[in-house]
Amino acid sequence: MAAVTDATYYTNQVGSNGDSRVKTYPTAANIRMVRIRRDLAGTESALDTFKLYRLKVGQTVIPGLSYVSHDDGGTTLTLDIGDSTDGDRYANGIDIAAAADQTSFCDGAIPAGEDTPFAATEALQDVVVTIATSGTPSAASCVFYLAIADENYGEQ
Repeated sequence: MAAVTDATYYTNQVGSNGDSRVKTYPTAANIRMVRIRRDLAGTESALDTFKLYRLKVGQTVIPGLSYVSHDDGGTTLTLDIGDSTDGDRYANGIDIAAAADQTSFCDGAIPAGEDTPFAATEALQDVVVTIATSGTPSAASCVFYLAIADENYGEQ
């Protein structure tokens, strides 16, 4: 298994003091977009994981509005995006091996998060990416766009 590091965004977000105040972009009402760049080195293998973002209590990812912009990821490179409870809650087997593109979290199998979203009353939860399958990966730039519903928006 390759040594895979978490997204810099995630590392800065949780930091040594656990501070989770990061820049988000309000879109409407209680929905925010979070933009996270995490490049792939081309050395990743199946079941490698890295963390993207820490959801606060009251937040949930909306898979149907979330996507990843990416370079050509090589041959047979698919991602699952979920949390510690359900590894593919938000994206299930999305293919980023195709030419550079934007890939919706719903382009693979319909993720569980579309039917059973993360309960907003649970504790802090990390959004985790798992390399589901990896043939011959290439180094690829990836920018993940997470649409996050925040039931506490406006109360902070």
